[in-house]
Amino acid sequence: MPFPGELNINNYYKGDTHEFKIYPQKTDGSIFSLSDYSNASFTIAEVRGAPLPGAVQIKASATISTDGTHIVCAITPENGLDMDSGITYVYDVQVYSPGSGTYDKIFTLLTGTISVTDDITQGIGSTSNYIQTYQVYYHNNGATSGVTPIDSNEYVANQNIVIQNGADLARIGYTFTGWTKFASGTGTVYLAGDTHPLIASDINFYPKWAVA
Repeated sequence: MPFPGELNINNYYKGDTHEFKIYPQKTDGSIFSLSDYSNASFTIAEVRGAPLPGAVQIKASATISTDGTHIVCAITPENGLDMDSGITYVYDVQVYSPGSGTYDKIFTLLTGTISVTDDITQGIGSTSNYIQTYQVYYHNNGATSGVTPIDSNEYVANQNIVIQNGADLARIGYTFTGWTKFASGTGTVYLAGDTHPLIASDINFYPKWAVA
């Protein structure tokens, strides 16, 4: 996801936990490492920018992964208690790194809107459930030209995915031979059109390069 990206969350149900992940990329499609950033913030507000007097501003959950590749964001039931179904909220996800004698670094990775729906199932004795979805990410892994495929689908656990075509990618002195799940190029090589089971986690694919 190049940043700042945009994701609009429609019909967040109060009482649920809504979780999503952000994998920021540089403009060339390579991974934007978060290892140098000390924390992340996920702020929900009635108005973007400085909060208005008396307006709601909510600090939701945002955690940088230990490997520095993504951020896990979540709207919790506690956050939902402060949200009004009659308001469309705006949000920002930012990362922060303290400066060394100069200035702090702050980057906005994702923005969007959130609409809220009152939990209509509480009256019959059970809360509504959020079905976890997963995504597939393709990386350029040193490609010098070409466009990295984007899979915008959201998959549920145990669903088969179809591997996308990466033949458009090129690297000087190398030939693209398929995709692997490791940046080192080790492991099983998958070709366009192959299927792969998505168990219960996101999947990352990297080009397998062979010396030309």
